[in-house]
Amino acid sequence: RARARARVRAHACVLSAMAPPRGGLPEAAAAVADPAQAAQEVTELVKASLQDDWREENSHQEVLDALADLIDLHLDALGSGATQEAEEAHEAALAACLKLARNLCMGRRSVQEHWRRRGVVEKLAPRLRADLARAAGERSLPWRDAVPSFLANLVAGHAELRVHVMMALFPYGLASVFALCWHRPHLAFVLAQNLFAPGEANVGTRSPSLQQLLETPEGHVVIHLMLSLLRGEGGAEEETPAEVQAREWATIFFHSLWSQGGFPHVYRGIRRMQADTLHVFFCQAALPAGVSPDVAMLALAGLVPRLCCHGEAVGLLWHTLHGLLIGPGAGPDGEGGRGDDKPSAGRELARVLLTDEAFVCLASEEMADACSQVALRWKLPWRPEAASEEACAALGVDAAHVDVPALAAAAAEEALVGPAAAEDD
Repeated sequence: RARARARVRAHACVLSAMAPPRGGLPEAAAAVADPAQAAQEVTELVKASLQDDWREENSHQEVLDALADLIDLHLDALGSGATQEAEEAHEAALAACLKLARNLCMGRRSVQEHWRRRGVVEKLAPRLRADLARAAGERSLPWRDAVPSFLANLVAGHAELRVHVMMALFPYGLASVFALCWHRPHLAFVLAQNLFAPGEANVGTRSPSLQQLLETPEGHVVIHLMLSLLRGEGGAEEETPAEVQAREWATIFFHSLWSQGGFPHVYRGIRRMQADTLHVFFCQAALPAGVSPDVAMLALAGLVPRLCCHGEAVGLLWHTLHGLLIGPGAGPDGEGGRGDDKPSAGRELARVLLTDEAFVCLASEEMADACSQVALRWKLPWRPEAASEEACAALGVDAAHVDVPALAAAAAEEALVGPAAAEDD
């Protein structure tokens, strides 16, 4: 701890010997001596940066370097063994710096690229992962707002930076960012949309980053976490404003994913997922911070109660499709859709899904399995007959594609691990 504090002081001395930062930013030595005052000063600059003229005037190298130096300084101070009061002050100052960096990104690729050159994302990642197992609990609301919103603006409209951030964060760092968003879930979906949505020139194709999300077990865990964010607290008769905002952004995000043909991959991956897969993932996410496996279990203590169980995750996946097909203007129960062009988006998604052989096969298996389970549960004399060759020829399908018992058996085999996972959760 003494060495860490000495490193922060040395860093401040080096920065103080340089030219004074411009744009009204506090000097490094002053930020170390009084981080609470530094937080207030930078917060005032965040308010000023809402004006485009201010951003234009202060988006040059000297201000950006001074801000990056402050980010480094306050980030080094977190977890350095300082008192709780000093830790909170540095955290507040760092959150303000990230918000200012976020605002300066707006419409300026040169600013976005400056944060990449300074390695801000790579420096943030270990801190975020360590915080999963933070004994003192969650950090402040300003911090939990600043990190995901900074990252969302950092990658907005910049394909190269999307790749850069994915390489730096996926999967554990990205999950750690999303785990900050329980208070404002839409922040996770805004970041995900900016990170994974194809550009206009690439509609209909999957980027390597999107493939990682849709087709890997780690990506499926990340989506499971996002579904948990979408679930809300439950029990309330009406949605809270935060839940409404989350649903609106989730609609945009999942429409993008399912339009790319990702639903069958994600659904099968999450349906196969066992509870210990989630537990191991989040323990591994916290371990590289240098803590012991026992301490990493703290990550589970904070996350597991918030994660939706296996059955909820599977149901929420279908719910995302239901909501998209009836139109983004509809309420959570499928009512209140607007009469504008939204239904056409649902029809287009339906067309994409029904021409996707993998989705049609999945939907057929699930429907057949559901019918079989209902008949078994209520002891109904349901014995579907095999389709005739004439009917199959008229529909243009193979007999195996409409063999209900076979489809039900395939779905049941696919879900063999599902019940165990649901019980464990």
